[in-house]
Amino acid sequence: MIKIQQLKNHLLVILIVFVTFFVITPVFAAKFFASVNNPVLELGEFTQVNLFLDTQSVELNALEGYITYSSDLLEIKEITYGQSVINYWIEKPHNTENGKIFFSGITPGGFNETSAPLLSLVFQTKNLGQAEITFEKTKALQNNGYGTQVKNTNKVLSLKIQPRLQGSDLQNVYKNLDQTPPEIFEPLILEDNNIALGKKVLIFDTLDKDSGVAQYEVLEEKIARIFGWEFKIGRWAPAQSPYLLKDQKLKSNIYVKAIDRAGNYYTASILQAQSPSWYTDFNFWVIIIISILLLYLLGRVYDHYRKKN
Repeated sequence: MIKIQQLKNHLLVILIVFVTFFVITPVFAAKFFASVNNPVLELGEFTQVNLFLDTQSVELNALEGYITYSSDLLEIKEITYGQSVINYWIEKPHNTENGKIFFSGITPGGFNETSAPLLSLVFQTKNLGQAEITFEKTKALQNNGYGTQVKNTNKVLSLKIQPRLQGSDLQNVYKNLDQTPPEIFEPLILEDNNIALGKKVLIFDTLDKDSGVAQYEVLEEKIARIFGWEFKIGRWAPAQSPYLLKDQKLKSNIYVKAIDRAGNYYTASILQAQSPSWYTDFNFWVIIIISILLLYLLGRVYDHYRKKN
């Protein structure tokens, strides 16, 4: 009788193991997480935080939740979602209260990605300390026709906000973090009375995701040609957009240099200097003047010999 009971116990254990490994559907946990290029920021600095979802090989079609951030250390400046995997927003991402952003949306047909982009947040640091950005009360629904809720986890992003560095110390810090120049951009020349009455101005702007743009410089370059030699005249000057052009006749080549905090730079250009017309060509007038001088000297020599003979 005892052996029969032991046999039943063994069979029960085997049945439990079988159900655990072969019958129960595995539980997946979608992972919400945030990413930033540089987690060490300075006071007053702007930064972009990108928010993603790892579906963990499960096809999802609906999401919602809150994004919380340290509102005493960070100030939200912009919320963008142009590249989001969410196609239709039930509630577009928006501030519900200080330090909380709510979002809710669906993607018909579903999606399955390890880094599905959700939205991006632009912050400005306003106090020193350790700021945190994370998700709360998140929901992820499976694209299986039943809207099965998938378990999920939320990863915390920490940002260190420190005092603003000075001079070479600042550049040395960023040189180790940033090896790429600012993004490509195209300057634009405008004549807008709301900006500068009757004057032409230069408009420019770009981004540097790693260390941020530190400054801009503008060069208005004039070209002079003498006997086939070309001389470039002009020098770089610190600038801000909009920049009032010195050459209002637009006869110069214009260059705009964006320099990031690590010293990397990208130079954009507007090339418009043309070969001078015959009556404005410096070479032409040099030849004319030399010709006149030669004629004058020949005339003096001729008069000298005529009087002598």
